[in-house]
Amino acid sequence: MTCASFDVFDTCLTRTVCAPSEVFRLLGLQIGTKAGVVAPEAFARQFVAWRIEAERRARLHANSEEVTLEQIWIEMRGLLEVSGMALPDGPQLEMKAESDMLVGVAQVREQVASARASGKRVLFISDTYLPAVFVRRLLRRHCFAEPADHVYVSSETGLTKHTGNLFRHVIATENIPAAELHHIGDNPAADVFVPRSIGVRTTHFGAGALTGSERLLLTHLSNVTAGPRTAGRLRAARLSLANPVPSRPGIVELVNEFLGPLLAVLGRWVIRRARADGMVRLYFASRDARLLWTVCRCVVAEIDCPIDCRYLHISRRALLLASSSEVSPRDLAWLQRDFEVPSLPRLLGKLEIPFELFLPTWHRIQPAWGEEQPLATPEHWQAFWRELEKPEVHDALMETIIRKRSTANAYLGQAGLFDTAPAGFVDLGWFLSCQAALNRLRAGSGQTPLRGYFLALLQGRLGPGEAGPACALFEQAAADLPQPVSQRWLRRNHLLEHVAGIAEHASVTGYSAEGQPLFSHTEGTAHLALFAAVEGALLRYEATKGRHWSPIADDDEAAQAFLSALLDNFFDHPPAQVVAELAGVMSDSDQTRHDTEELARPYSWAEVLAAWLPGNGVAALDHRIWPEASSVVTPRFRRAIHRRSAAVQHVYHRLGLT
Repeated sequence: MTCASFDVFDTCLTRTVCAPSEVFRLLGLQIGTKAGVVAPEAFARQFVAWRIEAERRARLHANSEEVTLEQIWIEMRGLLEVSGMALPDGPQLEMKAESDMLVGVAQVREQVASARASGKRVLFISDTYLPAVFVRRLLRRHCFAEPADHVYVSSETGLTKHTGNLFRHVIATENIPAAELHHIGDNPAADVFVPRSIGVRTTHFGAGALTGSERLLLTHLSNVTAGPRTAGRLRAARLSLANPVPSRPGIVELVNEFLGPLLAVLGRWVIRRARADGMVRLYFASRDARLLWTVCRCVVAEIDCPIDCRYLHISRRALLLASSSEVSPRDLAWLQRDFEVPSLPRLLGKLEIPFELFLPTWHRIQPAWGEEQPLATPEHWQAFWRELEKPEVHDALMETIIRKRSTANAYLGQAGLFDTAPAGFVDLGWFLSCQAALNRLRAGSGQTPLRGYFLALLQGRLGPGEAGPACALFEQAAADLPQPVSQRWLRRNHLLEHVAGIAEHASVTGYSAEGQPLFSHTEGTAHLALFAAVEGALLRYEATKGRHWSPIADDDEAAQAFLSALLDNFFDHPPAQVVAELAGVMSDSDQTRHDTEELARPYSWAEVLAAWLPGNGVAALDHRIWPEASSVVTPRFRRAIHRRSAAVQHVYHRLGLT
């Protein structure tokens, strides 16, 4: 009869910790706390070292390929005598700790059931020092093994999979040819290459390995208890659920490896801080905080928190002009932003001044002015402000300000912004311009200023006197201080807005007389389907894994370290499936949408070859909002040439040709 055999640990069963040594640490912590040691955490770390050393010594003294748990604890008791501690029931305590931290892998459980249904004999084969009777009990408890199934364990036979001898023993005992055994397991050597070398058919089970976001928790938070523990719990949650094959795997990867962890941590941080500040209501800014709003509503339901989370249809374009009171460089300071091109079409678009009202007189004083030519000197700006002060332009602009303020107030009143309840404002962040505008519009009603909660605040942000109180998980250091490596991702803030800020509607341009939001355009069917797929995947992520991020969100330093690594890794190395889903998302950094472009667009031959010319450097390609994603969608041969341009430019630089 054909046999299907399954590895046990990290195939059928997985731990809720990321490594076996974490079992030892938690067991040591439990023992140390119960014994009343002075420093249980320090004792737990020493316990791990003892347990690892005990296993090493047991293997040195063993006369077989495998050792037993009893042999390990003979050595362990000798090491524990140093601390004056005797643990005669040590093996039982360790098996209890193992049992408490194991969950079944749903995908493999389905494979076991499928093998039975097809008439195959089911076997379980494991390299482990744990007793066979204990392993069988675990497999029965988690609905893998049935009474007739054979369980082959190295601790019982003294033979291991790594040498191939345990497989030879199974083949002889079952009296089958090697080719009649099909083995499934997670270890590339012991479960795949070794059995394959003796004629066993094999299948590698790779889902038990840590994913990218789970590995980041280890590599960047290995010295924080919450890091390894969270990684293990996330893996266990992922593997314990049977996931159907997704219709859009790129969306699932985007959420599981980026948006889910990012928003789960940020959302829990926001709710924790707002709750501590006594907020009873939070307003989430569109579109940047649309998905964050979804997550935070899940969080408040999960912890039974009374904070009322509301979505706010706003934008810089809808608020900044409406919150102004006069035509002056001081009141309209938001016209001059370092990250926006100050060309006349863009400036007049922000002010909603018709070109025909402004350009004729401007061209009389600047006859050679190009349409997209920026205001580059103080003289240019002085001339611009003089033109705005001319009666016909000034009066039209003030009429626009009054109208926009009236319609904005109508919308904000319906949204509850003029209520007296303590309220906060949530956005990804940057400069506090929208919070300042909201607080200026609310100032006439006597409310206390909105308190802001942000992912990050950058240099040049408005102060508390202008914008109201605010806090952020990241606050960019002053310009005269070295910028932390952990803040490298901040230069991608506009890119983050378009990836994390996916919404079912376009940018808000203003409000109707009745206070209804108006949008720059109507989103197409493809974009609406993208949003629905992302939000649906995010809700599933929150339901199954969201709560496991609480220990990271509760520790500001851990949250900063993890999110920095997550953001840098995602932007620098975007997965191809994710890029394929996001490529068509339109991005812009200017509120008048003058610089709209796709997030990812293949590089042309002209662009690629231009990067090889002396003096150009890779700057010829870096004008894209997401160069790495554009590289992913570029055809392979062209992409290879593109990537080599950096090395060529380095040579040019050394030769003084840049």
